Amino acid sequence: RGRSRMWPGLPTAMAQPGLTANQRVDLLVGLADVYSWRDDTQPARATYEQALELDPANVEAWNGLGWVLRITDGDAAALHAFERSLERQVTVQGLAGKAATARVVGALDNATSREMLRAALAIDPSYLWALREIAWSLYDDGAYSDAAEAFREALAKDPDDTNAVYGLARMQLRLGLPEEALSNLYTCVIGAPEHYAALFFRI
Repeated sequence: RGRSRMWPGLPTAMAQPGLTANQRVDLLVGLADVYSWRDDTQPARATYEQALELDPANVEAWNGLGWVLRITDGDAAALHAFERSLERQVTVQGLAGKAATARVVGALDNATSREMLRAALAIDPSYLWALREIAWSLYDDGAYSDAAEAFREALAKDPDDTNAVYGLARMQLRLGLPEEALSNLYTCVIGAPEHYAALFFRI
């Protein structure tokens, strides 16, 4: 996220004469990351693609493009980008992105997807998105106790993780623990008032 603090200086840096190709690609990926973090998906996509025109082997650009394509074009398009990334280098983002998108399109079963997500966590144990994705995959398999444990593990790392609080509440509803679920749903709504799903289940 350091690049987001560089946002005011990025356009100026891009206009500097004498940039090497590698420097220009790095700046383009940084600019695309900022667009992505601001949810400006179309300029983010265009800028990642511009970076890849200059350097088709840039792993960060493929990963960033994958996450943007998941929003704009769906999981199949995103999977292609993550696969291109992994062909060049194994990274946390590449593994997690492929695991999530391939599971949705049916290219991986849930168990294989979880193995890939655990591989990502072995590289970076702090990557809570992968841990939550494991939990939701377990939910899809009807393994509610295991899913609840995965959400608790995420909350042990970050007690303010709203997605994990909501996920745990959903598991508690499935496990016949309505009072615990209601408490967590209230916590979720307080932490993220726009979380409409939490409002629905609370009601």
